[in-house]
Amino acid sequence: MRKKHKEITDLAEVERLLHQTDVCHLALMDADSPYVVPMHFGYADGRLYMHSAPAGRKIELLKACDRVAFSLVAGHVVTIGTPACRSDTVYLSVAGRGRARILTELEDKRRGLTLLMADFSAAPAAFDDADLARVVVIEVLIEEMHGKKHPAPKPED
Repeated sequence: MRKKHKEITDLAEVERLLHQTDVCHLALMDADSPYVVPMHFGYADGRLYMHSAPAGRKIELLKACDRVAFSLVAGHVVTIGTPACRSDTVYLSVAGRGRARILTELEDKRRGLTLLMADFSAAPAAFDDADLARVVVIEVLIEEMHGKKHPAPKPED
């Protein structure tokens, strides 16, 4: 990160940000161009969990290459300045990369979907085995993740 004073280095704080938002932009490798898709997600133990239909471009790209990146914004406010070049944004964000895999075991799918639902509702989530068999659950093992905030405290001179 170029501006180290904006980096969030406390993992617990970064993880709190992951639970403060519900949409993650997942970037996948494509032969001729990047492909990014917004997805709901759950997080626990250094892993993201997302659900998907069993077919489509995203699934084909994941089967071809397990390398992914992700980004999310936990909050932002734009302030318009005068002149316009004095405008600024206050934000909290998380970005990272890792390896994705499609879960096949029903209990692994159930755990991933339970984590995903936990940030949306305090009620326990229940999943029918037949429904679990039809849905794809993607697990992203995070290899690198960092948070960023602005404005951040200015570094001491």
